[in-house]
Amino acid sequence: MCATNLNIQHSHESTHISPITMTILGGDTRQLHVACFMAQAGYDIHAMGLGDSLPCRIKQCHNLYHALEGCQALILPLPVTRDKQQINTPLSPTQPISWEDLKLHLSHMPPIHVFGGCIPDLWCQELKAMGCRVTDYYDSQDIQIKNARITAEGAIMTAMELTDTGILGASVAVIGYGRIGQYLSRLLTVWGARVTVYARRAESLAQASSDGCATHDMTQLGTLTQGYQVIFNTVPSRLIGHEILSQMPCQTLLIDLASAPFGIDPEAARELTARCGLGVVYAPSVPGRYAPKSAGEVIAQSILSAWPKEGS
Repeated sequence: MCATNLNIQHSHESTHISPITMTILGGDTRQLHVACFMAQAGYDIHAMGLGDSLPCRIKQCHNLYHALEGCQALILPLPVTRDKQQINTPLSPTQPISWEDLKLHLSHMPPIHVFGGCIPDLWCQELKAMGCRVTDYYDSQDIQIKNARITAEGAIMTAMELTDTGILGASVAVIGYGRIGQYLSRLLTVWGARVTVYARRAESLAQASSDGCATHDMTQLGTLTQGYQVIFNTVPSRLIGHEILSQMPCQTLLIDLASAPFGIDPEAARELTARCGLGVVYAPSVPGRYAPKSAGEVIAQSILSAWPKEGS
């Protein structure tokens, strides 16, 4: 799991940071690589909610008391939570970590620095009320850009695995033209796909057109039923419901890259998948599956960069 040739920008500081204990709670495979990266950078790492087999010099903990013992910095996953009640622990689904329990433990500790991705506003307020420093590393433009690139690559790989045709010459739709939509559309175009972008803003449509894509306004989502082989959604807002899905050719593959509440109605998708075999895939955390090492190192570098700047 841990590579020996990591490019650690802060390795020259290892003699100074070795006494510092960082606790990593939850997350997908990206967080395993964050843990490896931090351990090799000289930090003492405690981990909980990352599965049963941890690599490198990482202390595996089975309760919050031991996980937070001596902790000076807490690293939470991306996203921190999916339900605003539990820490996101996909690698340890039988070892839930509730926010209320974590908050209670933190309230009995000296204030620490808390890092996380997409931290709920209420949680931020409660952490700051306890005197904790809070850094949402997903606010970093560098992380968002690199994450979008990895997501675009992973989305195309997912499509290639689930279809029996190549990208070259394929008719593909991309809903949304934010960072992920842009990188995805450009990669697909380079690979020879015929890409149509659906976006709301006039400037997004103009940019997509200049990037070599056909374009439709969001008011024309009904045209999604007209023969696309793959449809990618990047917008985390319910756009595609039963009416559109029920008219979709069954050979169409739909890949939803957005986070909850997703762009494709899950209930309608389940019904139509069971009834006529319509292919709908929800893939909100592609970097964690497609390139967890690269994505984890991006997160770790962001945390290492923020840590000394805060005077810790």
